[in-house]
Amino acid sequence: MDARAEAALQAACSAAHAGEWRLCADKYLEAYNACSSQWPAKYNCWSGYTSVLREDHFIATDADLAALRKVRKDESAYLLDRQQASFTQGYVLKVHHGDRQGAARAYRRAIDQCKSATAADRDRKVLLTDEATMQWKLKPSGPIFDETLSSATQNLASMEDHSKTWRTISARSRIRLTLT
Repeated sequence: MDARAEAALQAACSAAHAGEWRLCADKYLEAYNACSSQWPAKYNCWSGYTSVLREDHFIATDADLAALRKVRKDESAYLLDRQQASFTQGYVLKVHHGDRQGAARAYRRAIDQCKSATAADRDRKVLLTDEATMQWKLKPSGPIFDETLSSATQNLASMEDHSKTWRTISARSRIRLTLT
């Protein structure tokens, strides 16, 4: 029984309804860390935690980055959890901490993880809220891998395009400064 995890998940939901986003994230993480790997809502807790970090309600802390790093490196964690950690780490590093190089590495890692997902990884069912019915429903992981792959690829491409544009503008500015 995952009673402690269940209580933390309920507290996360209550905190979200109250708009207490830091507490919400902390409780999602507590639930994720407290539960067994067999608890049906385990990925839901991880998804909740990482989603709150990407919703910009607050600046993710070093402790948040450490939690992401821990799951990303944990070979016993499901690949779905690890790719979500990498993707969220990329977002947090770029948006919250301004570390474009670190973000690019994390997005590349998420892309590689998504591409390496086996049929078993993609078929694994996780408990998530069905947006149409707002009820808990077991869903295959495949579409989550696909969504993360698409988003990480787009985010990385946007960063690389922006970087190229900046170098071009910077080079033109130097030329103008030199010529005037």
